[in-house]
Amino acid sequence: MADALGCEQAKGRARLHRVEHHLAHMASAFFGSPFERAAGLTYDGAGDFATSMWALCEGNDIGILRRSLWPHSMGVFYTALTSFSAFPITAKSTR
Repeated sequence: MADALGCEQAKGRARLHRVEHHLAHMASAFFGSPFERAAGLTYDGAGDFATSMWALCEGNDIGILRRSLWPHSMGVFYTALTSFSAFPITAKSTR
């Protein structure tokens, strides 16, 4: 990493932390908000085998209340429904 950044290896100390997909989405939304307390909900096709997450966000803590795991996904349901209905699955730019 130090070589890629063009700095001395001794000065380029870094710690890498694995963060769960939905927790990363929730943290970026909550910690960037002006709220001290909030309910958190993330939903998508899938990420790290989870398709949704509910949590209580307060202060510097995100307390996960529940996760839905693959294949229980509104994203997968939407994709199947739109495919069956002959709607395009991905949006195309009109520009």
